[in-house]
Amino acid sequence: MLYEVKERLRAWLHDWAGQRWGPDVADRLPVRYEIRIPEPHWGDLALNVALVWAKAVGEPASALAQAMAEALKTWPGVADVRVAGPGFINIRWDRSAWVRRWVDRLGQPVETAPRFRKVVVEHTAINPNKAAHVGHLRNAVLGDTLVRAWRFLGENVEVQNYIDDTGVQVADVVVGFYYMEGRKTVADLRSVPPPFDHYCWDLYTRVQHWYEEDPQRTRLRDEALHALERGEGPLAELGRWISETILRAHLATMERIGIRYDVLPKESDIIALRFWDHAFELLKQRGAAVYATEGPYRGCWILPLRGRPEWDALEEPDKVLVRSNGTVTYVAKDIAYQLWKLGLLGQDFGYRLFHVYPDGHEVYTTTADPTQRPPGRSFGGGERVYNVIDVRQSYLQQIVVEALRRMGYEAAADQSIHFAYEMVALSARSCEKMGIPVESDQKLIAFSGRRGIGVKADDLLDALEAQARHEVRARHPDLPPDEQTRVARQIACGAVRYYLLRYGRQTVIAFDIDEALQMEGETGPYLQYAWVRARNIFERLGVWPDWVGYLRATRPADLPEDYWASEEGAATWQLFYQAQHLRDWVWKAVNALELNLITQYVYQLCQQFHRYYLKYRIKQAPDPTLRWLRAAAVGAVVHSLAQGLDVLGIPRPDLM
Repeated sequence: MLYEVKERLRAWLHDWAGQRWGPDVADRLPVRYEIRIPEPHWGDLALNVALVWAKAVGEPASALAQAMAEALKTWPGVADVRVAGPGFINIRWDRSAWVRRWVDRLGQPVETAPRFRKVVVEHTAINPNKAAHVGHLRNAVLGDTLVRAWRFLGENVEVQNYIDDTGVQVADVVVGFYYMEGRKTVADLRSVPPPFDHYCWDLYTRVQHWYEEDPQRTRLRDEALHALERGEGPLAELGRWISETILRAHLATMERIGIRYDVLPKESDIIALRFWDHAFELLKQRGAAVYATEGPYRGCWILPLRGRPEWDALEEPDKVLVRSNGTVTYVAKDIAYQLWKLGLLGQDFGYRLFHVYPDGHEVYTTTADPTQRPPGRSFGGGERVYNVIDVRQSYLQQIVVEALRRMGYEAAADQSIHFAYEMVALSARSCEKMGIPVESDQKLIAFSGRRGIGVKADDLLDALEAQARHEVRARHPDLPPDEQTRVARQIACGAVRYYLLRYGRQTVIAFDIDEALQMEGETGPYLQYAWVRARNIFERLGVWPDWVGYLRATRPADLPEDYWASEEGAATWQLFYQAQHLRDWVWKAVNALELNLITQYVYQLCQQFHRYYLKYRIKQAPDPTLRWLRAAAVGAVVHSLAQGLDVLGIPRPDLM
C-alpha cells in the first residue's frame, strides 16, 4: 500500500505544479526527487521536492515547501504536514485511517505498469561435464533472486541458462570415457554407476592427471573438441548424451533450492545456426569490426576500442574478434549471443520441450531447426538483459557492451548489465564436517575443478538437510518421518539461500554450515522461525489461514486516537508501518544490484516483530480493540514476510 501511496503522491505533485505554473512547466520539472522514510520522530514520509524544484522555478525552497505543505494537509489520510530545515516536507499519516484502509485493500493486486517489454536474466550456465559445485549455487541464487525481485515488481522476466555443450570441459569427459575407460557408445555410458554427474566429477579430475602423465594426449582433447563442434561421429554422440544427462542432473540440483528456468540455449545450436556469421556481417556493416593490415594484429579482424579513457589506458586496447588463422575468439561469440538475447541478431533458434516441473512449468531447450517453434512461446528479444557472471569476466563483458555501442545500439548497450559477483569458498570447519582434508592454518578452502578440490552442491545440501533433520526430529519426535524430511529440506533451502544472499556481491564468501543453520542471528532459519511464530499467533486465535477475514470481521467501529500516542501504540505503528516497506527495498536492491538489501530489510522486520511479540501478546490482550490492533500489526508482518520470503526464494515452513 505504501508504494501505491507514493506513486499517487508523485502524480499529485505533478498536477499541483501544473496548476501553479502551468502544464508545460510541470512537464519540464526534475523528477529525481526523494520520497523516503525518515526517522520516526520526523514523521512517516519525507520529501525534498521543494529543494529540487526551487531552482527550476526561481522560488525560495522554504516558501515553496510551505505552499506544498498547506495543500498536502487536505490529502486523504494525512494527519499533519510540517516543513523542516531549508525546505524538507514531513508527512504524518492518520494511523487509524491507514490501518483500516490497509485491511480493506488486502488481497488486491498492486497496479504497476511494466517498465520493460521483457527482462532477460541469464544465470547458472554450468559446464555440462560434471556435478554442480558450491560456487555455482551463488550464481544461481543471485540470478534466481533477481528474477523473483523483478517479477514481484511486475516485470515479464525470462530465465535463460546457457549450456556450453561444445567446450573443453565436455571434451575432456568425452576423452575420459572413450579413451581412458573404453566406453565408446551411449549404451556403455548407461552402465556408469549413478549418480552420473558425480561419477563425471571424479573422471574429469582423473583426465587432467592423465594428460599430465603424457602431454601428447591433449591432442585427443582437440579431436574431441572438433567432433563436438561439427556435431558428427561417435565422440559427438557421446558428448550430446553426456551434456544432456548432466544438464538434467543440474536442473534437479537447482530445483532442490527452488531455482527454475524457461529456456536452455545451447552452444552447439549457436554454432550450427552460424550466429557468429550473422553477427560478423552486422559488425562489419556498422563499422564496428575492422580488418587490421598492420601492427601486432595484422591479418585479424578487431574491435577498435581506442578513443575512450577507460580503453586508452590499456597497453593494447583493441580486441581481436577473428584471428589471422580464421578462428573466432570467445568474446566474439559472446557478442553474437548478446545480440540474440536483445532481439538484434535477425536470427533465432528452434525450440523443443526439455523438462516439465512437478507443477507443470515447462523449460525448453534450443535446436538447430528454426522451424521448431512451440505455439504461443517466444524466447530472447529482451529489452533489458542481465548476465550473471562472476567478476573475473568483467573485462570481457565490458567489451560486449562496447561492441553494441560501436554498432550504434546505444539503448541496447545501456540495458546490457553484467551482474558481477565474487567467489565462494568453504570454511575449514565445514570442510572437516564433510570429511575434506584441511591444513591446520587454513581458514577457508577455495575450489578447483581441474584438481578435484571442491564440494558438490548436492553434498552440501545433503549435509544441511541431515543436520536440519536432526534438529526437527529433536523438536518434533512425533512428526511422521516424511514430514520431518520435508521441513528439513525447507530449512536447508532457506539456510543456503539466505547465506549466499546476505553478503554484498563483491564479498568473497566462506560458507559455514553451522552458522547457516543457526536459529538466532542473520540466517534463513531465523526468518523462517519468525514466519512460523507469526502464523502460529493466528493459529492460536483459531483463524489461520483466513486471518484477513478475521481482521475484517472483528474490526472495531472506532479506533482510539489516543492509543497511537502511547508507548504500545508507537510500537504497534512502527511494526505495522515497517512491514509496508518491502517494495521500496526490492526496488533499491534491483537498482543497485545489491540483493542483500532485501535480506537486511526482512531480517530487521523479523527482529522488530520478535521484540513486539515478547512484549505485546495478542491472545492475552485486555480488550477486543487492543487485540485487534495488535493482530493487525502481526497481520502486516505475515503479509510482508510471505512476500519477502518468496522474493528471496526461502520456503515458508509450517513448523520449526
